[in-house]
Amino acid sequence: MIDSRTPDLVHNNLFRGRGTVSVWNCVPQKRVYPFSVVLWCSLSAQGIVGRHKQQAHHQVIVCISGKGEIRIQKRAIPFEKGASIAVAKGDVLSIHNLEETELIYTITKVHAE
Repeated sequence: MIDSRTPDLVHNNLFRGRGTVSVWNCVPQKRVYPFSVVLWCSLSAQGIVGRHKQQAHHQVIVCISGKGEIRIQKRAIPFEKGASIAVAKGDVLSIHNLEETELIYTITKVHAE
């Protein structure tokens, strides 16, 4: 299970957000074009990943467990188990955990041409 080991990164108040995001790199050994990275993430209860711009990649975010919302260009999109959200290069987004438990999700980043 991916979250049974120490996270590869731990961010506090990421992008001026609130709480802690733990991040595991799912495929650290080799990149396969067009994918640049696949991440498993855990956002603390009531946590927020603050507003930030996707600088270099498109990405797909998939909710594994929990309930929250993703705001893209200030538009709120419900985000709960099974939901997937595409985020284009250049979009501004934030991730909000609406629950008292962790929000678990994956991020798959794809090279933008």
